Amino acid sequence: MRSLRAKRASSSPSERVSARSDKAAMEEFIAGLQSGPDRKALLQNFPLTDRMLAQISALSVDMLGELTGRLEHDAPQLRAVFGVETEALSGIDFGLGDPHAGGRCVCKLSFGDRQIMYKPKSLASDVQFAAVLDSLNPHLTKSLRHFRVLDRTAYGWAEVVHFEPCSKPQEIDDYYERLGAILAIHYALGATDVHFENLIACADTPIVVDTETIIQRPPPRPADEDWAYWNWHHIMSRHATVLGVGLLPDLAVTPEGEVYDLSGAGSVGSQATPFQQPQFDGFDDGSPGISYRPATLEAKENMPVL
Repeated sequence: MRSLRAKRASSSPSERVSARSDKAAMEEFIAGLQSGPDRKALLQNFPLTDRMLAQISALSVDMLGELTGRLEHDAPQLRAVFGVETEALSGIDFGLGDPHAGGRCVCKLSFGDRQIMYKPKSLASDVQFAAVLDSLNPHLTKSLRHFRVLDRTAYGWAEVVHFEPCSKPQEIDDYYERLGAILAIHYALGATDVHFENLIACADTPIVVDTETIIQRPPPRPADEDWAYWNWHHIMSRHATVLGVGLLPDLAVTPEGEVYDLSGAGSVGSQATPFQQPQFDGFDDGSPGISYRPATLEAKENMPVL
């Protein structure tokens, strides 16, 4: 950020864009760095930036090579499980989540009208959770669905779950009856993270799309009865009830008095939160920087609608 600020500040007034938005000014600034002289000057003055760009580029190339190699290797299994032909690959959406382990990230691959998710981690928990649902379905009044998974130990492939509206009021009732079963199962398995981003409403069926928090071990009890102990006591008190699953409505209040809810069954519409989100600004006046502002949660696909 200091490199960008210095480069922007060194530009002459005629090179700056006046009365423009941060976004427009930043886009022009980035476009200028794509030309030879501006790019060369910046990297000569700030060699660490050059090294970081080279590292990111190398990691991205390695990640893409690993992904394409795994795609080719698993082609027969992908055809059998998801019905996709790897030769029909038409697009890849990168960066769906934070990068880990050398820049690896979740990706969505498109094959015409079919899509699958690539996840650079074990999907064993998803496989086991699907087995739990399959074993329970014969005993439920309304069966539960799960998404298809191909686990390859170090990585895996998963079906893309799409939101579907309900077609009649009865499906809303069926959705919440199934949601009660989902709550009971996750509580029994010690799950803790069924928030609004991990639940998708597929017509009359709720589908949990991330099961990595099932069978969680409780945090260790602090030795001293200080703030850490009472924080632990609060966490354990919640986790001893169904509220610990994160699915049921659970209201919280920001310092400004705004009410928000992150739960799978209670998060609705756009919501203000106390969480600070970094963003670029100051490009229009020559002093670019990062400021932190309250993040706003946008509506997701966790609620059934007609």
